[in-house]
Amino acid sequence: MVARPWFTWAFAIAASSALVLASGVARADDGDGIPDEIEDLAERTVLTNVFPEPAPRTLSILSESSGAPVDDKFRVTYESGRFELRYSRNASNDPYASYTVELRKLLEWLDGNADGLFQENEAVAEWGLGGDAFGNSTLSHASASNEDGGNVETFLVRAAVGAASEVALGLTIAERFMRIAENRVLTPMEVKLDVYVNHTLESPAARVGVEFHLETDAENAMSWDAPSWDVQQGFSEDESWMNITSAAHGSTMFFSWTNRALVDGRDGAVLASIVPSNEGSEKSYDVHLLYPSGLGAASVRIAHDPTLGVVSTAYEAILGLPGEPRLVPDFPLYVVSLVAVAGILAATVLLARRRRQT
Repeated sequence: MVARPWFTWAFAIAASSALVLASGVARADDGDGIPDEIEDLAERTVLTNVFPEPAPRTLSILSESSGAPVDDKFRVTYESGRFELRYSRNASNDPYASYTVELRKLLEWLDGNADGLFQENEAVAEWGLGGDAFGNSTLSHASASNEDGGNVETFLVRAAVGAASEVALGLTIAERFMRIAENRVLTPMEVKLDVYVNHTLESPAARVGVEFHLETDAENAMSWDAPSWDVQQGFSEDESWMNITSAAHGSTMFFSWTNRALVDGRDGAVLASIVPSNEGSEKSYDVHLLYPSGLGAASVRIAHDPTLGVVSTAYEAILGLPGEPRLVPDFPLYVVSLVAVAGILAATVLLARRRRQT
């Protein structure tokens, strides 16, 4: 049987970073590097809905700006390992652009020709994710309010894969800017997606990876690039992204990921392979993210954090011109509070699991 506690604590630590800093740096002179008047104008209203109760499997997140010259909105929905992002440049207008991203596969890879590049015929084992794994998985939820009224919402869903592996997805969205790591600021214009893998290897020498399937309307443009928007704005470091642009609506959305991941507690480089897909619309791609080898030959634990977001016209209007605001962390408060909040979140997830078992 797959051990559960690691995912509980991994989610608790990741989410507590968000919840702690939401309350820890939200002060009049909060040291986040963004002028308070800009931060106040950029704050968004976030509404979440999970259903059906009491064992939710579907999630809807609506984020709408409220202080910009022209307000915009985006919605992220989740069901069975699949996400859809819809973005409207004008919150009072209905037209929107959209894309979907589905976590399709967990795989093992052996580099047969030793060229350092992933080829699909080099996958030595695969397990279906998406609806196959997450179709009956329920969502756990935690939330907090910061000192100046901004809320942070976190969600966790996990699924057994095969006989002895597990994959979990953690989502975090905030109403205000906040630092979640020394080199990472979560903006209100995005949803952070933590991917956790606890995998028992079939091929001891193999590297483990996941496959995402991205799809958008045929008239939209989709491209792979680096650095990401967050890196360009100074909110992150060392990221790549899939940039989805709608010519009809003049809007840009993105799916991004850090080029580093934690594997058995060690930081390592992520290899990305993006190829056009034979499934879905004319604009669809398969994104393979391959992780470094772990410490042992029997199993591996991986933590990685992609992001779904928008290049917000509301935020750009507030700035007037593109800027590069940076947040400055309150590290003593962060470290002390991280432990306490991690315990609270772990208890929340454990309680939810016990309720499902009764």
